[in-house]
Amino acid sequence: MDYILEDVFKDVRENDYDTFVKLEQIFQLNVFYPVHIEDDNDWSVAYLMNEYSVITYAFKEGHIKECLNGNRLTGDYHTVSSEENLYDYMRIEDINSLNEAAGLERIKILSPDGPANYIRPYLNKLTEEEFAEFVKYHLATCERQDLIGAAAHTLDILRVK
Repeated sequence: MDYILEDVFKDVRENDYDTFVKLEQIFQLNVFYPVHIEDDNDWSVAYLMNEYSVITYAFKEGHIKECLNGNRLTGDYHTVSSEENLYDYMRIEDINSLNEAAGLERIKILSPDGPANYIRPYLNKLTEEEFAEFVKYHLATCERQDLIGAAAHTLDILRVK
């Protein structure tokens, strides 16, 4: 099996930068590379990451006391899921436990957005050349295990055992 990160927006980005920026805003990601999977036993699962939500919502947006007082965070700052919440926020160990329980083996895990959401206002001001360098940086680091859990999103590519 060949698992390829396809640059499906390459022509759009190279020929119509404004359209690419609009597309990336629709997906709420500054770099979006769909994954091509060739086998029916393979899955791709996207997650919202815990640390990004704690850093941005709780600290950056000033909701830390509200979250702590409302028992929405554990003592080690893991979000507490409830039926009222629209989303569940995951840590890598949560994802690993789900995979194990479901009998799935990991092919690859990566961050489709990396640090982009933290620095979105700055990315939007980059020249085309600077943005191209950021894309190269992102592609060089999107699979680094030490960075994945801090991003807003994670994509886990899996195979049924």
